[in-house]
Amino acid sequence: MKNPLVSIALCTYNGEKYLEEQLLSLINQTYDQLEIIIFDDASTDSTIEIIEKYGFESYKIKLFKNSENLGYIKNFENTISNCNGKYIFLCDQDDIWDVEKVEKVVKQFNQDTLLIFHNSEFIDSAGISILKNMDNRFTLNQNITPLSFLLFNGISGHALAFESSIIKEILPFPKIVHHDCWISFIAACNGNIKYLPNCFVKYRQHNNSETDLLKIKNPKIKKKSSSDKNSLLIERTNHFATVKFNPQQKQFIKFKELLIKRQSSFFSYYLFIFVVRYGQSIFSFKRKKGILRLFYSFPYIWGMKIKTIL
Repeated sequence: MKNPLVSIALCTYNGEKYLEEQLLSLINQTYDQLEIIIFDDASTDSTIEIIEKYGFESYKIKLFKNSENLGYIKNFENTISNCNGKYIFLCDQDDIWDVEKVEKVVKQFNQDTLLIFHNSEFIDSAGISILKNMDNRFTLNQNITPLSFLLFNGISGHALAFESSIIKEILPFPKIVHHDCWISFIAACNGNIKYLPNCFVKYRQHNNSETDLLKIKNPKIKKKSSSDKNSLLIERTNHFATVKFNPQQKQFIKFKELLIKRQSSFFSYYLFIFVVRYGQSIFSFKRKKGILRLFYSFPYIWGMKIKTIL
């Protein structure tokens, strides 16, 4: 198909402050074969009225309303389940898209590409550029394997589009992993991921953002203990390891085993050696490169017993 149907999966919740600007950037996309699937998560402000205003003007918008608040991960699951396009673009309610984003990204898909992500420009709550892009925060490139998602996720939902053929593999979303990380991981297990350096989205950072990439939120939020973090990492890794079509499944299983041993040890030398051995993949999204990535490995030499003493 020369111009296949594309779905934009947009989740909303009390988004009246920024939503109108985002909707305008979506309905004005230069790509014609487009549907905008919106699931509202029981908003209590004027979000629904704003959507209906533009829904009457644009045949592209299809609005669904949750009777109760489900949270953004479950809401994205519902939204994606109702998308009909060959390619699906995830969308946040408070950003601004370049009007050529869909057209230019779709042109980059080929038979082997399952997911495409791009660079983004950070803006503040007023829509003013912070003069930083996503590639100032992460190393963004195409050197991505399933191990790239072992500890981190460098692919934000607002910047990714994926082939709908993997929906059956990504749904339902696991609770232990963010939805954008899970989608990217599944794509990496099944095929190729392509990176575009273009800034196709103005990515708004403010106090109510779900993510806090620039560390602008309240620093008083209580942090988890090292032991709790290790337990969560075991659960997360175990979920990745259950994916049988993961070409690096053995490494995920080994990492989980080493994390379990770490819980009752003062030192975790073998865990440290594992992280060093696969560091170029594990830390592929981190800023330090080459031999400098060794610095990211050092925390994994300590066991949880010594953490309790320190």
